[in-house]
Amino acid sequence: GMDFFTAVNDLKERIANYEAVYETVDEEEIDKKGTSISFIKVINLSSKVIANNVHGRIARNVLTFLMNLHIVPRPIFLVRAPDPDGLMLDDNEYSGDSLGAITPGGVMPVREGEIVSDVSQDPSKPIFGNPIPRQLSQDLLLSNSPGVDAVVAFADERNAVLELAGEVNIAVIRRGNSTGSCTVHYQTVDGTARAGQHYNHTSGVVTFQSGETRAEIKIVLLDCQNSSLPEESFTVVLSGPQPSSALLGKRKECAVTILNDDAGLPPLLRRDWSRLRFPPASKLGQTLNDGGKAVADRLARMLAEQVHEFYLALHKQKLERLKVMRDVAEIHVHTLKDEINQTEFRRTVVEEAFRLQERMADSHAPAGQNFTTSIKLVGHLYNRNLLEKTLDFIELNDGTVRSVGEPDMGGSSHHLSSVVLKVQGIRDQKVVDSIIAKIEQLFDADKKALREEGKPILEGYGFQVVEATKDVGELGKLNRQLEEKRKLLEEAEMDVIKAKRAVDDHARMGEDEIHASASKEYPTQVFTSTATVSRETGERCFVEDSHHEEISNLNMVDIGACHGMTLADLYDSMGKDSVRQFLTLPYIARVPGGESLKDVVHRVEPFVVDHIERQRSACVVVSHLSTLQVLYQYFVGASSRLPFWKLHIPRGSVIQLVPHLFGFEERRFSFKQENIEARGQDYVAVHMASHWTG
Repeated sequence: GMDFFTAVNDLKERIANYEAVYETVDEEEIDKKGTSISFIKVINLSSKVIANNVHGRIARNVLTFLMNLHIVPRPIFLVRAPDPDGLMLDDNEYSGDSLGAITPGGVMPVREGEIVSDVSQDPSKPIFGNPIPRQLSQDLLLSNSPGVDAVVAFADERNAVLELAGEVNIAVIRRGNSTGSCTVHYQTVDGTARAGQHYNHTSGVVTFQSGETRAEIKIVLLDCQNSSLPEESFTVVLSGPQPSSALLGKRKECAVTILNDDAGLPPLLRRDWSRLRFPPASKLGQTLNDGGKAVADRLARMLAEQVHEFYLALHKQKLERLKVMRDVAEIHVHTLKDEINQTEFRRTVVEEAFRLQERMADSHAPAGQNFTTSIKLVGHLYNRNLLEKTLDFIELNDGTVRSVGEPDMGGSSHHLSSVVLKVQGIRDQKVVDSIIAKIEQLFDADKKALREEGKPILEGYGFQVVEATKDVGELGKLNRQLEEKRKLLEEAEMDVIKAKRAVDDHARMGEDEIHASASKEYPTQVFTSTATVSRETGERCFVEDSHHEEISNLNMVDIGACHGMTLADLYDSMGKDSVRQFLTLPYIARVPGGESLKDVVHRVEPFVVDHIERQRSACVVVSHLSTLQVLYQYFVGASSRLPFWKLHIPRGSVIQLVPHLFGFEERRFSFKQENIEARGQDYVAVHMASHWTG
């Protein structure tokens, strides 16, 4: 549906995105270095993939991925299975299906400044993402400040962090107008914590690029062995926002509390961590009860609505393509008609010119004609003078002749000669027919003479026309062009009729008919883990016209020997050094006998290539927090500003992603049970976002 200039600009934008991400391989460099240079060349979105000097894991995994990649806009639903009891909140029990939850972005977000609390019970915090401060709305009272359209402030007034974390990230947010860049200065100020002893003094400038609303200040913490205090604190101060239309909010200072962990887990954290418990092993096989089934059914209805919208969008796209095909067919018909008119006019001009030439030449043969044909002679051509007599017939009628291909000389009574002759230059069809008739009579007479002499007539002996007579002159060419174009016109007119009929048929289809047709062509693919809750949730989705498959790669992260333990128990059993690894290297950290997030990534990777990327239908993945975080990061890529293990996905919620060529469209749905009960109907919070990975 793009016009020419829009399409060109879109192509240039795509090329610019590719150039920003990939290194261009110079063709001359390839020619010089030959096979020594390693590269992968992708042509027309994986319709053709060329690999040169590529080995190992890249050849095994990356090439397989590229050859299975289909960038087709279709919805991919990441569904976190609900609690067996249908609860939307984890309450006092740690869900146990994500190691990321005990890293600084989850239920122990001390680096973010939030001691463990229930996000969903706080009305000032969103269902997804980072907490929204209670006082933020007061910061946005811009009407009291003429000329100010944006506010810059800390996300929180207080942050707490374990000393062994090694660093703390302080979030700075921008609200209001996010167009254009914005900067703000910051610096640390000592309190009971001293720079150089408890932390490194830090100062600098935070820069928000156009569209960015969140940034982080990183401050390095020092391991102070001589401190007897349970905690020390310092302050980070904001100043000097630019441009002048930006104003500092009320939270222009943030107090950072460093919790001393030399004597073990600080009492403040122990209180909260004693409430958060890994599930016992007996709960892993628990089935959905009435509450869980009710949540799963609400999810199923919502997913069915979204897939129905997808089918309607597919139908609309197909209808638009059919209209384009109809328009192209009609344009082709008009073009052929114009070409036929031009050819007929050209033929009329040529006929008139040749008519005048005939009058001046006083010739009965039409001027401008040049008939040609090809004949094959097989026989005793030389010793019986058949070839010479044939050439005489042609030359007597002002024709020219040449041999086509290599003649077979023959030369004996048991071996026939053969030659193919191209006859041309004859101006009358009747003359060509007369020559062919005389040659045929010549061979018939020779066969008769052979019989009278008692000689055998070998197989193949005779005369054959191998190319029909045609006029290769100007008029002949024009006549053939007209004949070909009229045949094409008939076919094109039939194409227009078929295209119009297809457009009318699709335009008359109702929603039910559209859904039934699309669901057969693009059945929804439902993938679940082997966990009972995940499987039962998937079974309640798309019972008809869908494909269901259990895949062990989607199982929750293995928590090893931690079943039934609280986070405080885990801290006591792992020790300070192991906890430090969770805080500093959360991607590779493991609980005793369990998996790391890196392990989860490795087992989810083949599922993405073998199942998601090959699909052109809607995909529903019902799984657990850790696997869904990995899948989200895969599609979001560079546009995700936080590590994937910090993504908060409540139980019984859905993230809908629609991949495009350079990014994705995102929608988020979640059910809050208290609102459902109060309103007596499903309540869905929807968040729309569009990101470009560049």
